Amino acid sequence: MDVTEKIDQHIQQIEAGITRLERSRNRWALSSAIWSAIALLALAAWASECRGEDLRPLLNAIAKVESGGRELAPYYDVNGLAIGPFSIHKEFAKDVGRDWKRCRERAYAEKTVVMYWARYKANSDYERAVMINCGPGWRKNRKAADRYWAKVKGNMKGRER
Repeated sequence: MDVTEKIDQHIQQIEAGITRLERSRNRWALSSAIWSAIALLALAAWASECRGEDLRPLLNAIAKVESGGRELAPYYDVNGLAIGPFSIHKEFAKDVGRDWKRCRERAYAEKTVVMYWARYKANSDYERAVMINCGPGWRKNRKAADRYWAKVKGNMKGRER
């Protein structure tokens, strides 16, 4: 059974669980559980597509470009209020069901970023992952996104596997 079949099987199980859960009274708590399950499946799918590649050089390079690798207090950038070593915005974290306030913590922020990449199908393409990290408007401002990719790539030199 390949990865795609396993994912399809898990999605069917989740859909069956959703049907059962919808009958329950406490939908709010259950929707959180569903989001977590979907996010974990997406993360597992993306990680398997990476074929075990180490994401550490990429994550370190992005954190270096975004914040110098520091766990920053909230600050405003061109897109609004952002926090943490990856300059995560509230909408970014919310998009994958994560607690934005915890994105100051390096490990939590890394998982949030990887989940975001999985959701938007970065596959194992580092450049695509970086472009997705730029946010939904990266296609509109391709020159800025290309400059961002060049900075990240420059910070990966000599640190790749």
